[in-house]
Amino acid sequence: MISKTLYSTKKTFYYEFLRTKEEEEEESCSKSRICMSEPAGDQYCRRQLVEIRDVFPPPAADSDDPWRIKKSINQHEIDSGIIELEWNDVFEHVLRYWKMGLANYIAMGVKVHVIILDVTQESSPRKYDGQDAYLQLVGKDEFVLACMGLIKDRNLKAGDEISLYWDDKAACFRFRSINVET
Repeated sequence: MISKTLYSTKKTFYYEFLRTKEEEEEESCSKSRICMSEPAGDQYCRRQLVEIRDVFPPPAADSDDPWRIKKSINQHEIDSGIIELEWNDVFEHVLRYWKMGLANYIAMGVKVHVIILDVTQESSPRKYDGQDAYLQLVGKDEFVLACMGLIKDRNLKAGDEISLYWDDKAACFRFRSINVET
């Protein structure tokens, strides 16, 4: 019997700290034409999103508790209508399941519109999508999930606990407010 080892893939950033010879020559030519007295920058760092083979299996989905991202909402998130998500949570629990092309949009800082399904009250889930619901990389390593309508409709307050997970089968975020009476 042949045993096949299945590997999962995950996305990560690949950093380049050195310029190629062509880039150095191009930069020196453009610098000499513009201004000879300007010092050349010593710092160079370019990053690119790549997909790598992960020898460890993806985090197993627990059918009893699929809520991978748990956090406390602060006042700034309520006022701005965005939920700040940690870099590792997004890479491990969201981008791992996205196609590379869509993940590249996120890496470029583009707003990727998503569907957020509020299942706090399981008997009547509420769907949020369109212009108000998107995931975006802001700054260098901070992700935000925008959902002003959800935050207002749920009447969230600073200190409220929420949980999220990416539902790969339905291609949407599932949201639940933990400390809301149902």
